[in-house]
Amino acid sequence: MSTPPAVVYRAWAADDRLLYIGSTKNWARRLVQHKRSPWYPDAVRFTTDEYPTIEAARAAETKAIDRERAYWNNHGRYDSECNCRRCDAQREQIEAYVSRIVAKAPPLTGAQRARLARLLLTAGSGDAA
Repeated sequence: MSTPPAVVYRAWAADDRLLYIGSTKNWARRLVQHKRSPWYPDAVRFTTDEYPTIEAARAAETKAIDRERAYWNNHGRYDSECNCRRCDAQREQIEAYVSRIVAKAPPLTGAQRARLARLLLTAGSGDAA
């Protein structure tokens, strides 16, 4: 049996919650690496989809993460509407960072305030303007 060039994989909990979505060129090695991941103890099942290239797999992974909302993919990112401890901590870090910058900076223009607001809403999601 030959090894596929790339895969998108999903980790599932016993209650069928989708825990994590990833992509890799070496599924066996990546699975071993994930044994240190915080979600790994809850994973009871993995599924994989094969792709001809890692680029195709990564594109499919990105779409799947956005569409399927796997718990651990989204809780590593700041979510302005989430109240979990991780997002609360990230929100506090962002607010402290912005406060330090604003205290040293001249007044912001309207365009700068709008850009800052967009950046804060998308911090860590890869969607920053």
